[in-house]
Amino acid sequence: MFKDQGNIFIGTYGNGYFIWKDGKLMKPPLDRNKFLSHAHSFLIDKNNYLWMSTNKGLFRVPYQQVLSYIEDTTNTLQYEYFGDDDGILNTEFNGGCTPSVVRLKNGYVSYPTMEGLVWFVPESIPSTTSDEEILIDDIYIDGTLVESNTLSIPPNHQMIKINYSTPYWGNNTNLELEYQLKGYSDQWNNLDAEQTSINFSSLPSGNYKLLIRKLNKSSDGNYIAAELNFEVKKHIYETFLFQFLVTIGLLSLIIYLFRLNTARVRNKNIQLEQRIAERTKELQLANHKLEENIEVLAEQELYLKESIGTKDKLISVISHDIITPLKFISMVSRISKKNPDMIDRSKLIESMNDIEFASDKLYNNAKNILDWMKFQNNKINPQLHHIAVHEYIDEIIEPLKGMADIKHISIINHVNEEDIIITDRNIFMIILQNVLTNAIKYTEKGRIQFSAAADHLKYTITVEDTGIGMSKETLDEIQRIKTGAASDPKRIKRDTDIGNQLGYIIISDLLDMIGGDFKIVSFPGIGSKVTIIIPQSENNE
Repeated sequence: MFKDQGNIFIGTYGNGYFIWKDGKLMKPPLDRNKFLSHAHSFLIDKNNYLWMSTNKGLFRVPYQQVLSYIEDTTNTLQYEYFGDDDGILNTEFNGGCTPSVVRLKNGYVSYPTMEGLVWFVPESIPSTTSDEEILIDDIYIDGTLVESNTLSIPPNHQMIKINYSTPYWGNNTNLELEYQLKGYSDQWNNLDAEQTSINFSSLPSGNYKLLIRKLNKSSDGNYIAAELNFEVKKHIYETFLFQFLVTIGLLSLIIYLFRLNTARVRNKNIQLEQRIAERTKELQLANHKLEENIEVLAEQELYLKESIGTKDKLISVISHDIITPLKFISMVSRISKKNPDMIDRSKLIESMNDIEFASDKLYNNAKNILDWMKFQNNKINPQLHHIAVHEYIDEIIEPLKGMADIKHISIINHVNEEDIIITDRNIFMIILQNVLTNAIKYTEKGRIQFSAAADHLKYTITVEDTGIGMSKETLDEIQRIKTGAASDPKRIKRDTDIGNQLGYIIISDLLDMIGGDFKIVSFPGIGSKVTIIIPQSENNE
């Protein structure tokens, strides 16, 4: 901390330095390299320069500029940097030392560093800035050197390269150059000290003025600048003549379309007569179609018998999938209603959790029943397409991420981004959605990951979770689903509810449609691994 003329300077470790003035705290801008983020000590020499030590070297700034900045924060601060190129062997000054700077009677200043002391007379240090002019040396358009200072650039150019230079033999950190391209942007852009050219690519047509500037040696905030004016010519489609011709062409097109429409109306009458003749022919074919309808009715009769079987199966599914969760929700609600004063908070939360579990099960069961009904009604017909597996799995994961985030589950897609398979997109989506939904449902604060492997005859996708796993009874029920054997309702437990069973009925039926298969490996308390096998032809690419 340093005080002068009512101004209090405060250094920080990592957040720059601050000035306290009349109850107001101000944070001056840092240097380009942000070395001033770790400012230690402050000292004003007899030439009215403010010196500041940092972890990366010394800085000097005219104190009058600092006072001007305090009055108006839009004013510029011109920092000068002194580092190892200026004879400082260790630029890490010791801000923790007390005192961190000492002014000796002989005029020297002593700064402690991490490897000793730095002594010098600050008034004898010359200015590091330069008043040398900035020169624009060469101008290249698409690699071709252009001699003129007033340029007219063709509209189809690819690259404009402008080489510049300015004589300077000091520390490059103190050579602060910047440029502005008026006509394109009013923003000033910093230039590296080692940079000697500026490139612009494919500029739009218009007039431009390039300004390259640096602060002068007088430290009065004025700049030394170089200027280059140039023009980018218009494309032919931007010229008045082209736009005029386009307008004429559009008007001609409108007239042509009007006449074309008139001819179309005349031809419409002819077409109506042709349609009458066609209609007469259609009536003649009607008798033939009636005969065909008799065959259709026979097919519909067969379909009706299959529908009755589907209805019976659907009724048995609904009786458990829908009615059981609804009965459970009704029972919990009725108990809570009869004894509202006897239920403490923990019991209430438990009851709400039970209702939430039953509701989730009801939702999943209803969705599974809908997919199953589509399958039974032959609304899902395999249509083979090329599928980018990694991207498609990401699309399946996206709508389920919210549910997974609530349960603190991370879903990881390890499938190779270059994998391409041929299968039905809808069937593929329904299968993976069922597997992923089951994995999320029975996992808490865990991980679900997708992986894949391929050979010339099949493509396997594995979905592995760290959930509660499946019991032997559950795996037996799923095996009965695969073989088509009847399930024993007495063997179905909470972790193998019929909603889960119906999901694997859908998976098994859909995989049968495309000639696929699935396998499950699971251990209670460890997790499950479901492997989906998709057949592929030998010439898949």
